[in-house]
Amino acid sequence: MRLDANVVLRFLLADDREQSAAAESLLTEAPAGTLTLSALTLAEVTWVLLSHYETPRALVATALQRVLALPAIRTEATVADAVARFAATSLDFADCALAAEAVATGEAAVSFDRGLRAFRDLRALPPQAALEDLARG
Repeated sequence: MRLDANVVLRFLLADDREQSAAAESLLTEAPAGTLTLSALTLAEVTWVLLSHYETPRALVATALQRVLALPAIRTEATVADAVARFAATSLDFADCALAAEAVATGEAAVSFDRGLRAFRDLRALPPQAALEDLARG
């Protein structure tokens, strides 16, 4: 089963008596590895926590790590890598997910964002350099 951001948010925020209780029951009582959490869902969770709830970044990173550590949660290795990158940098979660996916596939990441160059294991290129690379074959 794939989780939506609102279930993760209710679990983390405990801000709605009924929905938060239902989310907590699901996340803590579901059999191991039966709930899938995607990078897209975590990107939304991160954005909501940072922008709407103004949660400090370090607390968001800790919360994401806490959710990933739940036995019921299943996710791709790139999602765990994205969370680790988010915790270690000031880049937004979407950029961290892009970096994790690019590294996993051996591809370069193409972006105007110079922050991606902070990842030593990632080949980050601006669009013009990427075009030149493609032309070289």
